[in-house]
Amino acid sequence: MDAIACGSDNKFVAAAFLERGRLLYGDTQRIKTQMFIPGYRHGTALAGLMAGSLNASLPVGVAPGCRLLPVRWEYDKRFRITPQGFHTILTALADKTDIFINTWASLPHMSLPDETVRLMGELSRSGGRRGKGILFIWAAGNSGCPIHFCADSPVPFTGYVKDNVFCEGRYSTSFTHSICNLENVLIVAAINLYGRRAHYSSYGPGIALCAPSNNRHCFDAFPFDEPGLTTRSADIKGYTHNFKGTSGAAGLVAGVAALTLSANPQLDACELADILCGTAAKDLNCRPYDEHRFTAPGSVSGEVTDLPLQPFRDGRFNGNGWSPWFGYGLVDAEKAVMMALDRVKN
Repeated sequence: MDAIACGSDNKFVAAAFLERGRLLYGDTQRIKTQMFIPGYRHGTALAGLMAGSLNASLPVGVAPGCRLLPVRWEYDKRFRITPQGFHTILTALADKTDIFINTWASLPHMSLPDETVRLMGELSRSGGRRGKGILFIWAAGNSGCPIHFCADSPVPFTGYVKDNVFCEGRYSTSFTHSICNLENVLIVAAINLYGRRAHYSSYGPGIALCAPSNNRHCFDAFPFDEPGLTTRSADIKGYTHNFKGTSGAAGLVAGVAALTLSANPQLDACELADILCGTAAKDLNCRPYDEHRFTAPGSVSGEVTDLPLQPFRDGRFNGNGWSPWFGYGLVDAEKAVMMALDRVKN
């Protein structure tokens, strides 16, 4: 999880991590050994993608001049990601950031306490270090299922295919997302490098934008040869060519948001969200993938399909400019920055 502050020279404002329910906050150099967990590179890759500094030999982030405030979840042999921990983080960062990115999800219900949802609503309007609201960027998820929808029959949200059989499947008819209707919360889906919906990307009501990432089959039934994102990371080489998932897509959107806000620091969170959605590109590939059906022992119908649910089989944009696969479209850094600069002139 990272927060972005715009408009200064030093890369890290500070850093923080959860320990026994408390958020410990301090100078990055002082607590860096406690921040980094060997073998886990997701956070470093995300940070590099968003705001990696200008460098002659390593990848550069989308917004290289912006600062980061990384936050690590509690760790004791595994990461402990909880709604209570999220509320603690949110409260501590209420006046310290402009853009807040989150890349964890919980299926089939992304459920946060009412108190946390209310706090997010307040912070999105008047929180942040400038008092102009925090823009929240949220990864949609990589399970190829809806994020906020009630289906007529059970929908798989986890499982894999082996020898044409769907194994260890989990199903639900109800999918809910506590914050998908909140103002200034942008939930981000993933597309591949050809502008086509990433096969694994979650979809449906609540999706606001999309951005590029890798591609893979939602049930890992067969491989795709489309690469992930190149970004600086904690890998031995100092970078990776394979950052992926809707985490990568959300990181790109957060970077573009930071770049746009840097162009016009007077924007509030609502104006920033409007610019990102209003300038998003819609020349995307709306063609669905070929359908594959797999035997699913124990399921109601005895088989599963790898296509989106019937109401969302069509990825085309509707009359309001929204698509269940792409939201309002592919985030466009150039157009967003130009619109932000135009508002300075006006």
